[in-house]
Amino acid sequence: MARLPRRQILYLTGASAAAAALALPMTPAASSPPPPSPGLSSPPSPGSSTPGTSPGQSSPATPSSSEPPSSTGTSDTSSPADTSKTPDSTETSGTSSPTDTSGSGGSGEPSSPTESATPASQAPKQQEKELEETTTVLDQAKQEAPEELAPSVGQLTTTLHTVDDPGTPPQDRDTAIRTAQAVDSALKVINDPGTPRAVRKQLTGLAKEVVSTLDTASRTGLPPEVRRTAFYVAWKSASALDAVGDPKTPPGVREDLAGIIADLNSAARRTEADHAEKSGRGMPGARGQETTRALWLLATVASTISERHSPDGGRKSLAETAHEASSSVDESDDSGLSRETAEQVDRVKKEHEAFLSTQPLPDVQLGKAAEVCTNSVLLAAPQGITTDLVGLLPGNMNPDDVKDFWKSQEAGNTSLDVLARLRNDHIADAPMVIKKLVPTLADSVPAKELFSTLGDKALHCLRAALDLDQESGIKSGTWVKMADAQEGNS
Repeated sequence: MARLPRRQILYLTGASAAAAALALPMTPAASSPPPPSPGLSSPPSPGSSTPGTSPGQSSPATPSSSEPPSSTGTSDTSSPADTSKTPDSTETSGTSSPTDTSGSGGSGEPSSPTESATPASQAPKQQEKELEETTTVLDQAKQEAPEELAPSVGQLTTTLHTVDDPGTPPQDRDTAIRTAQAVDSALKVINDPGTPRAVRKQLTGLAKEVVSTLDTASRTGLPPEVRRTAFYVAWKSASALDAVGDPKTPPGVREDLAGIIADLNSAARRTEADHAEKSGRGMPGARGQETTRALWLLATVASTISERHSPDGGRKSLAETAHEASSSVDESDDSGLSRETAEQVDRVKKEHEAFLSTQPLPDVQLGKAAEVCTNSVLLAAPQGITTDLVGLLPGNMNPDDVKDFWKSQEAGNTSLDVLARLRNDHIADAPMVIKKLVPTLADSVPAKELFSTLGDKALHCLRAALDLDQESGIKSGTWVKMADAQEGNS
């Protein structure tokens, strides 16, 4: 398709400062307020947290474009729950005191030996190990990378050292690791003698852009929503590089997807530059929340297009529509989106929803569906969801102590092991019952915003809602009706 003209991509330079030694298991995380929820039509006011993700286990240095950074998430706090009420033992798996493995009662005292095997104690250690392994892989990749890419690979390693600083939230660190792993995967395709020259050149340029955006995201002093969106754009873009380099990707889809990636990274970096210019005069970034939501939506759509399981029917049209919109967003000036561009973005949202509405619900157990859903919501709607989830905390865990939620991990079909980040920046176990958790998530992200906020991970939310309804008669807000319709459409 004919691509709209696009301004020259802005590359932000300036190396990120290398940070302190690797984060200890209970190292404090940053406490900057969280951004609004880009996927929601009326995002919550900023609070504290950024994107991240990683399932509770350590994974090899290979990207996972279909999961939130390793199935983690983020979130932020809210109105405290009534701590005088202890949940019924049949309703929660967390009736025993949640484990703060880095302190006793939030005091910061060392944890006891019996607490050493809890998810809260293991997750930071696993993250530290994964960051070390990814950095080692990149050091080797730099030696093998084409001459024009070597500086970018070196910058990527520097960025990992930057996010290794104790002040970086674990959610951001997760996202940086996932992005670096996806770039490393693209480097392997670039170095493959069988890769067509044109594809190799295309991937090389896109990899540079992703690295530059990740460097932007890792800088201090950014507003939470700008920082979190930059991390998200870098991660989703890096994950989509796999489809760009895949010979099975239809040429038209490849070209549109590559254009979307280039547009989004350029726009995300310029959003940061706009903030830097305006903030010096005490003014907020002019591109605003509308642009932030557009970038988030288009990055989510790029992820949907890049999935190997995405059916060809409708995929090409969605890629074309999204490319037109991303080009217009990138061409927007610092006054924000024009009416025409906003209408283009709205068309992308509707077409994306129509595309996903024909997909079958995943064939997974309730526990796995709830885990993927929870981590996706934590990533996309941090403040709003934290406000709601504190009401589900175990009875002897003080809601006022919780800053946000890092991620969750499947613990059977009845509960999830949820990791809470406390206000003293320690990590604590906060197990939650699925039959209460999923309806709470449904209240935070209504069905009409589900696909635009979570992308294809929304299908796991619908699966969890449908299972709870059919097996236990538990309703999860507007998700149940949508899940029933999804079953009929697929």
